[in-house]
Amino acid sequence: MVYTNLIKRNTKIKFSSDVDKGSIREIEALLSAVPGLEEQYHVLKLIGYGTFSSVFKAIDLKYHEYDNSSWEKGFNSLRYCTRLSVQRTHYVAIKQIYPTQSSHRIIKELKILNELKGKPSVTCAITAFRYQDQVLIVLPYIMHSDFREFYLSYTLSDVSIYIRELFRALSSVHELSIIHRDIKPANFCWNPFSKRGSLVDFGLAQWENEFDASCACSKKHIPSNPGFFDKENMESFKLLEPNNAYIKKDLRPCKKGERGGTRGFRAPEVLFRCKSQRCAIDVWSAGIILLTFFIKRFPLFQSENDIDALVELTHIFGRQEMKNCARLHDCSFDDNIPSVPDSRIAWWQLIKVFSINDNYSIFDGEDNSIINSALDFLEKCLTLNPSERIQSKSALQHPFLNFV
Repeated sequence: MVYTNLIKRNTKIKFSSDVDKGSIREIEALLSAVPGLEEQYHVLKLIGYGTFSSVFKAIDLKYHEYDNSSWEKGFNSLRYCTRLSVQRTHYVAIKQIYPTQSSHRIIKELKILNELKGKPSVTCAITAFRYQDQVLIVLPYIMHSDFREFYLSYTLSDVSIYIRELFRALSSVHELSIIHRDIKPANFCWNPFSKRGSLVDFGLAQWENEFDASCACSKKHIPSNPGFFDKENMESFKLLEPNNAYIKKDLRPCKKGERGGTRGFRAPEVLFRCKSQRCAIDVWSAGIILLTFFIKRFPLFQSENDIDALVELTHIFGRQEMKNCARLHDCSFDDNIPSVPDSRIAWWQLIKVFSINDNYSIFDGEDNSIINSALDFLEKCLTLNPSERIQSKSALQHPFLNFV
């Protein structure tokens, strides 16, 4: 249900004692921008913000006047709370989308949220409001903790449960051929007490059929002579004089491709601007979260741009595998960085390097079979070739997600 107008203009805003003092300026701006909102929702706190939106915690004052069964049945908000927190107050999250966001993307987000209604471990839209250039989406409020508060103390069993819930959410999304595009800890609201989570923020989400399948990566092998590297082109290079300079006016068109997401969590096919991106990019991002648990560093990658991000991956996967990955997307990749290894580093070696400084590893005291299962699952998530990467549905059957 979308309301195009909200009546009454605010005259003077008064705040009760339960409103977060640190959020008063933002709440006041919200209530001023959307007249009449305070009659339906008691806004309490700013709980998050990003490039395209801000999110507020609020009390639904009109909860009992509407039929909420359509979203509560599948969502079951009680499973995201502790017994002590269950009370009569009905909290919601209000997402304020900035006017700079395109109307096309807003409509797409609303359609996707409506499709996801009733799906397990995934948020959904309760309703939405529009007033002039202001668009608000009302979502279920999910009790959760900041990732930094628990990831360092989590055991392998805890990680298994967390990742299993995350992949349950991904499976719900991917079965509808929806790509989330921004999988990261902040977008998976995790309650460490109930050990339940919910995937949120579908502002960048897309359907798979929005992409073509022309990229070579849609096949399960790397072509021997993809596009630019065919025999005819390579022979013509031999006629050219060696040149260490850049072309002054390079008329070749730039490669275009979706690159939405958060730095450090983008899959290699996103960094290489692949035109055939699939749900596999979400699995890669989930794999980065898993690696973060194992290495106990967050954020794991610090790159400011796509080139630096590729270099970071090259330090793990090695020069040769990254060259092969580039060829898979009709790109070339070369570097002259002395510290970059030619071959990849084994996952257990990488984890061991980071554990030396901590004098502790998440694998300490664990059975070898469980450790091997964890590393195998990590490898299946962080496979450079997206066609060979594990799918979210089959991932739920992996031993690592089922040993607890």
